[in-house]
Amino acid sequence: MRKLAIAIIVFWVATSPVQAFPSGWPSYRHDHSHSGTSSAPLSPPLVQSWSYQVGGELSTEVASFGQRVYVGVKKLYCFDKDREADNLLWSMDLPSSIIATPFTTFDTVVLALDDGSVVSIDTESKSQRWKMQIGKVQRGIGSYKESCIFGNEKGDLLSVDIKTGQVNFKVNILCPISVPPCIADDKIFVCCDAGKLYCLNASNGAFIWKSDVTTTDVIGGMLYHEGAIYFGSYDNRVYAVSANDGKTIWSKKVDGWIGAHPVAVGNEIFVRSKLSTLWCFDSKSGETIWHFPHEPTKTEPVVSGDYIYIGSNRRIVAFSVSKRIEIWYFEFAKEQPTSLSISGGKFFVGTNGGRIYCLKAGPGFELSNDKIELEVMTTDEHPSFELSVKNNREDHWPSMLVGDVTTDNPWMVLEDKVFKLRTGQSKKFIINVKLDELNKVGVHDGKLYIRYLYGVNEALPGEEPETVVIVPVALKYIDPFPPKICVEKEFVDIGAVTLGQTKRASFAIKNCGKGKLVFSLNAQSLEGWLKIVDNQPTFSLMPDETKIVTVEVAAYGFAIEPGDDCQKTGVIEIQSNTEQSVIPLTVTCRVYDMVLPTVVLIPIGLNKASINGKKVDVAPPSYVSGSRTMVPLRIIAEAFFARVSWDPSDRSITITNCTSQSRFTVGSKKVEIIGMGEVKTTTIDSPPEIRSGKTFIPLRAVSDILGASIAWEQKTKTVTITYSP
Repeated sequence: MRKLAIAIIVFWVATSPVQAFPSGWPSYRHDHSHSGTSSAPLSPPLVQSWSYQVGGELSTEVASFGQRVYVGVKKLYCFDKDREADNLLWSMDLPSSIIATPFTTFDTVVLALDDGSVVSIDTESKSQRWKMQIGKVQRGIGSYKESCIFGNEKGDLLSVDIKTGQVNFKVNILCPISVPPCIADDKIFVCCDAGKLYCLNASNGAFIWKSDVTTTDVIGGMLYHEGAIYFGSYDNRVYAVSANDGKTIWSKKVDGWIGAHPVAVGNEIFVRSKLSTLWCFDSKSGETIWHFPHEPTKTEPVVSGDYIYIGSNRRIVAFSVSKRIEIWYFEFAKEQPTSLSISGGKFFVGTNGGRIYCLKAGPGFELSNDKIELEVMTTDEHPSFELSVKNNREDHWPSMLVGDVTTDNPWMVLEDKVFKLRTGQSKKFIINVKLDELNKVGVHDGKLYIRYLYGVNEALPGEEPETVVIVPVALKYIDPFPPKICVEKEFVDIGAVTLGQTKRASFAIKNCGKGKLVFSLNAQSLEGWLKIVDNQPTFSLMPDETKIVTVEVAAYGFAIEPGDDCQKTGVIEIQSNTEQSVIPLTVTCRVYDMVLPTVVLIPIGLNKASINGKKVDVAPPSYVSGSRTMVPLRIIAEAFFARVSWDPSDRSITITNCTSQSRFTVGSKKVEIIGMGEVKTTTIDSPPEIRSGKTFIPLRAVSDILGASIAWEQKTKTVTITYSP
């Protein structure tokens, strides 16, 4: 059995018991103030309580204990979070910038600084308790009983007594620690570069298990939830790993690497990808429940009750987990949110402009509806609906409530948008439905935005942040005399087509209903061989009117064995203003082989080639690498009537013809071949290379993988490639 080499240094320290620390979210945000989650729901809408300019970009989260809030970059600031004025208690200069979320208890703040030191501050005397030099700490500091836990870029994981700074144990896992430690169930979970996950005893640092989950770095952070560890990596995947033995439970690919710490609500796991899509997965099975794209952000998501808060473009956005919709946002005039925290009924936002904002739940207004559902007929003359806004603030709040109601949906029109309401007053808004903008029957989804300004702030006029409540509107558009699509046949058979030729066929569409039919056509085929000849953007048909549609197939890009044929199937989508909005029409053809072979001549080192005697430009030219002749992949594949596709996420090139697919990967000698229902892997003698954005493969692979014959002319240094389909 191979042994895992881990260096462990244990320092047994005799300490008297100190205050027991409450259990929190077991992650780098395990800071006793629940900066990543809150057991007491903080429900939107939120309003600004106070703000303060501290300077620098606030990329680390606020730490809080009791009424005190700690934040900073080059200085450490201490605020009373419940005061709306004169709330700065003290500040102190630091020898270097804060690089990780501060760790705090009732009288201590532990800071990780950019100079590689960890410093403990007595918050009562504002003096240094202890300091140690360990190298840069990764993002945040965790806790276990009377100790703080942190790792560094050298691979050291330390447990340090919070009061004295004495080291309980020090473990080196022999590779850089890539994310903050996750502490749960008396265990420490820690990841290092190249996807190695370790589990250690939280009391003494003893090794429990190791798992090679992935070959790429883990980023963002780890979440412990109901016996599993969740995290993302640079391979664009989310992983769920058993906390008992490190075995993978499930993994799921998303639209980019995971740029933030996962969060959990019940049986659902939420992650944010690099492309700023918020993904929701079933925590047990990994099944995708929903995903929601939004603007790029640097913030980690936070959870409060049924709500997930996340930063977006100049906004803080709240999603309802149960309703699966965006219900509220808080918008800044210029600044971008860079960090989010939640603690003690308050929400804290750090920005790239160096300002810290404190938000609170505010009884700003009462709406007559939190969502609107209505039905509208095509025969209605002036359809409309109502929404009322009421100022229900308490006496100690400012008496005047000022804001507006807007929408970005063209089928909703408000003539009067502004409200100015004193305490107890309400206003009714009439929203007219513009039927001309409803181009099809069925359900139309829209949003109303109720915006108002509130809060003690130091912003300049016109730069005040705004809080906005979102009311979803679902309108069902009904036509009592609907049009109806009648297609003369369910499929169109083009028949036999010789490789390299085109052929056309026609079919009829009729409006069999009583209303005006508006529709459009869209041809869909994987290889692009099917198109609509007379495809205008839209067609209109009155009752009993007929339209003749012509389709064309182009038999290019297929490779067929001599004497065989290739059955092809495509789809014409008929999109209309009827309730059956998309009707598929199947199109089939049989493509037969051509008898003439394809001959490609490629001179080595020259920017030219010929295909069946026709000259083509080649840039950059073919070349010799070591003892291998490297030739351009795309020119050769397309000359063989194959389709070439490039996947930048894994740097792979796929060659598709009628009978098979061949998948090459830049830098790898392995080639995956899919054909006749089988998948096999073979090896070429040299991996594909990229030159000036073009992919080159070894000449030998042209014959071994693509099935062509090759010949070499030494005098002219020319390669002749012959392909017989």
